[in-house]
Amino acid sequence: MRIISALLIVLISLPASAGKLDDFEKSATKPKSEKRSSSSSSDSSGGFASSLLEALLRPIVEGTARLAVDLTTAGTAGSMQKANQRLGKEVEIPDLSEDAESEFGVPLLQLDLGYGSGSDIQWSDIRAEMGLGPFSLFARKSQYVETNEDDDLEITNVGFNYRLLFGNRTEFSLGVGDYQLDGNKTYKSGSFQLSVNHQIRENLAFEYSRVSVSGNNLNLADSEYSLFYGKDHWYARFFYRSMDTADTSLDGIGMGLSLIY
Repeated sequence: MRIISALLIVLISLPASAGKLDDFEKSATKPKSEKRSSSSSSDSSGGFASSLLEALLRPIVEGTARLAVDLTTAGTAGSMQKANQRLGKEVEIPDLSEDAESEFGVPLLQLDLGYGSGSDIQWSDIRAEMGLGPFSLFARKSQYVETNEDDDLEITNVGFNYRLLFGNRTEFSLGVGDYQLDGNKTYKSGSFQLSVNHQIRENLAFEYSRVSVSGNNLNLADSEYSLFYGKDHWYARFFYRSMDTADTSLDGIGMGLSLIY
């Protein structure tokens, strides 16, 4: 009887086992480990090597900077042209491709609804983006639930995008924003977003997006691969999404509906 009583006391005192969402939250919210400071040598050979490397790399850096400016100028012009076409305004910039009437690229409004599932998890998702030309604002909210545990997790991402359209087929976006994770506690951090959307055919497009979150108490990567198919502003969307930390991930496939106008 004493042995049974002792076992019961031990079992009661043990913490409840964490579920998949709890493990993800714990991993994503680990404090940043302090980087070890490495002492740099200041001998003459090191200084000469640094100077030589700088001399060799300077033309490459300058050329890359000029190319980036040219690409930004061309992409911004393409975004403004597409915005004028959507608004029915006269386009002064020469037409960039034969697909000028396509619905993909720098929308005035895009609304994405989705549902996904993976190992022991399910989630619903809504994302909205509004903009004109290269500038847009976006907001996204995802609600994760764990099928085997009474647990949920909410992800919210809001921010600003700068969109570049090339040839009316390829859109490249850069964005910054605020990323929030609501689980057992609430955590916030800044985020950096990049995405590439390429129109494969008139009614078919592929998009890759990645949100990198890095802060003192929230660190993760949120990646998504999407395929759009449809016409007349309405598209079916099939996607794979993965949220990754150093120790674990939440991933799965899903489908949804998109309005692009």
